[in-house]
Amino acid sequence: MNDYRFNFYNGFVSWGRVRDGRPTSQRREPYLPIDPLEARARRVHNTIKKVLMRLIPQPLWFVTVTMPNEPRFRKLTDVTPAETNALLALLKRAYREEFPNGYLFWDIEFSYENGVHLHFGCYPGEQIDQDDVKDWFRNKWCRICGDYAQDIVDVKVFNRDKGSNFHANYLTKRNKIYRRMLLLDNFGVLNTFGVIGRENVKLEKPRKRMLSEEQKIYIVNVAIEHSYQKIKKMRRSWEFMGPDLIDIIDDELYQIEQVKSGYGLHYLDDELRKKLRLAFDEVDGL
Repeated sequence: MNDYRFNFYNGFVSWGRVRDGRPTSQRREPYLPIDPLEARARRVHNTIKKVLMRLIPQPLWFVTVTMPNEPRFRKLTDVTPAETNALLALLKRAYREEFPNGYLFWDIEFSYENGVHLHFGCYPGEQIDQDDVKDWFRNKWCRICGDYAQDIVDVKVFNRDKGSNFHANYLTKRNKIYRRMLLLDNFGVLNTFGVIGRENVKLEKPRKRMLSEEQKIYIVNVAIEHSYQKIKKMRRSWEFMGPDLIDIIDDELYQIEQVKSGYGLHYLDDELRKKLRLAFDEVDGL
């Protein structure tokens, strides 16, 4: 008999088969052969989203920093990973000295529009407003790289809503997989994301729940029905007519397939999370 261990977090659920009291690998073969670099890029995206969702306390500011305004930084093949990491290391050192009670999540990203750039989830550990955060990052970064462009730093309030506006979702969009692959191919074994100031942050621990095969099927069907009804409702609404509807349906179908296969992590919107909480209470009678 197969039992399943569900790890229930605030923003997502992960699960795996347990045999003889020990978790076993649940991953099944993808429908099409997957490139090893693509598999690595997907693992990186899953890890980034998992870490950002579990950070306690959550970041206060979402900071984007562009590289020096030079043509070579617009072309990934002309930027050496060592150079990027050297510039980043100086900024991280300055941050730790300025905010010893805070932490900083960092992620290196590449886009065709902005070239190589940096994203940060910033928790200073002290009261500081948005303008002061922007001034600090801009002053430090300009001194490090020698570029005094006005738009070199952008700061937004970190969105902690677990919906589509959540910044973890922004960093791990599926259309960014290919760009992440290019970055990983260029950086090799070097990390493209991480956290400094780990002594000032902890990760949310899951609430674990053991379920039988029948109970697992019930839970998964709740998630599938939720996505199915959501798609039906959107198709009836004029608000979602047009190309955006195709993207919404595609995202929901992708979520259904993830839930059915048990492959990876299942990130939930607020409504589905409430339904699953109720479903977990109901499965005891199955």
